[in-house]
Amino acid sequence: MAGVRAPIAVVVNPRSGRHRADPALTGRLRALLDTRDLFAAVEDHAALRDVAVEARARGSAIVAVSGGDGTLGLAVGALEQAWAGEPLPPLVPLRGGTMNTIAHATGVPRGRPEALLAALVRALERGQPLRTTRRRTMDVAGRRCFLFGMGIGRAFLEEYYGRGRARPSPLVAARTLAAIAGSALVRGPLIASLARRVDLTVYVDGARWVAAPLLTLLAGTIDQIGLGFRPFFRAGDGIDAFHVVAVHGSPAAVVAGLPRVRLGLPLPPTVASETLARSVLVELAASDLAEYFADGDLERADAPLHIALGPTVRIGSPPDVD
Repeated sequence: MAGVRAPIAVVVNPRSGRHRADPALTGRLRALLDTRDLFAAVEDHAALRDVAVEARARGSAIVAVSGGDGTLGLAVGALEQAWAGEPLPPLVPLRGGTMNTIAHATGVPRGRPEALLAALVRALERGQPLRTTRRRTMDVAGRRCFLFGMGIGRAFLEEYYGRGRARPSPLVAARTLAAIAGSALVRGPLIASLARRVDLTVYVDGARWVAAPLLTLLAGTIDQIGLGFRPFFRAGDGIDAFHVVAVHGSPAAVVAGLPRVRLGLPLPPTVASETLARSVLVELAASDLAEYFADGDLERADAPLHIALGPTVRIGSPPDVD
């Protein structure tokens, strides 16, 4: 017989990678819960906000999210509104997305979404505590996220989504990176089309930090950005700031530095500058519209663009995943 446990809320994005590849996954997740729990499949922001309000009303102790990295960040924003200044419940990523970068970076065990959810339910019924890691989020033009990028960082995602079409995957991402890196080394047409520099003036905590055409501007509160690369090596548990990296070197120099990035080491100062920040203001020299990515989603917002610290979240990991 199941033990007495607090209710949990499970939020599913049926348009995320694993759910599109396996439409029956949603039903298998629902079957692992009982009447004390909240289960919701959401496809827009309004529905996510409604689910967060209901989760608060039900006293949900944990919120598990089966969706991509973007779904997790959007869930933080919805929960922040519903919890109205109170500490947010732990969030458990169920790896329902394509890349699952936030799950990788915060130590969530690898496994199928249903295996992770089953382990979570089992742990709660046994009274086992979750392993949690604390992260700040970023507020980018009102959206909560863990990762941000402009310039070629965004252009990479556009190329990746175009190559993957309806089924992007880590393999497609790796092939896209290899194609871009190869083009950078020979100065081919692909890198020429993607590496258009963005003329930015960047202020960090009120002081001007960078004023130059940049290959990319990146920021994160987790160390990874995908495919095992770790440009945000200063981000971690308990850090009340986000790590900002401004890349001004050539594409070939960046490619040469990728092994360092994979090891969590900084690019040379001739290639990039980095700092910790609590607030960033980005001014664009030639446009009133900032194009960027937030947790893998392609976004646009009016410039100047403000990036600030968002709420603190606890990312939970279920033990003993089968």
